[in-house]
Amino acid sequence: MTDSTAARTNNNSSYVSRRFGEPVRQETEAGVVRMISEQVALDKNVEMAKNETVSCHDFNTYDAFRIFDIDNLGTITALDLQHGLSDIGVHVSTDDIHLFFQRFDKNRDGRLDLREFAAALTPEDPYYANILARRPSSHRRINIYRKDDVFAHPTSYAFKNLMRTMLSTEGAAEATRQSLQRNPYFDPSVAFSMVDYNANGLVSKDEIRYMMESKGHFISDQEAR
Repeated sequence: MTDSTAARTNNNSSYVSRRFGEPVRQETEAGVVRMISEQVALDKNVEMAKNETVSCHDFNTYDAFRIFDIDNLGTITALDLQHGLSDIGVHVSTDDIHLFFQRFDKNRDGRLDLREFAAALTPEDPYYANILARRPSSHRRINIYRKDDVFAHPTSYAFKNLMRTMLSTEGAAEATRQSLQRNPYFDPSVAFSMVDYNANGLVSKDEIRYMMESKGHFISDQEAR
């Protein structure tokens, strides 16, 4: 976004806030609460799927990564991920794949290495995270015709469910963000100031919890991260 475009966006946002006043604040408050509530629900589903997958005794991130890194390059592209998922019966949209990469490709090189891939699959719960971190590869040869055979059938089923859940969550969260952006009464600057209680230009998990509790929605520290 250019400086001039950003200036026009900010001016338009300020104009809407001044022009419509209270309706803007009401719509913005409702939008922020809805967005956070929906994200918390989506993240709960992902965490449950992660814990279920890690509970399978043979699941490990090394073998999961090898399903997509067929050429043993040490990194995978969005296309590698999409093709690998399709090969094991998980069909997702290209948009959701790219959203997944936007979230977990930390160095923004357009690829996921094993560390980034493992971080995406690691549960928030320290108990399950520690179990997964200690799991070694089985070193079983990948069957190019049935790549998920590297895992037992129940493990393969749980892993595929996890990937579907994670990718659909990215799409659902993006749909909510776009819905808010299309709402002429939603003001991003008002939304940020609602949560930035100490006005330091940053939003902490404590501020998110406080804002949600003030609206009658109670979330945990872990959910506010």
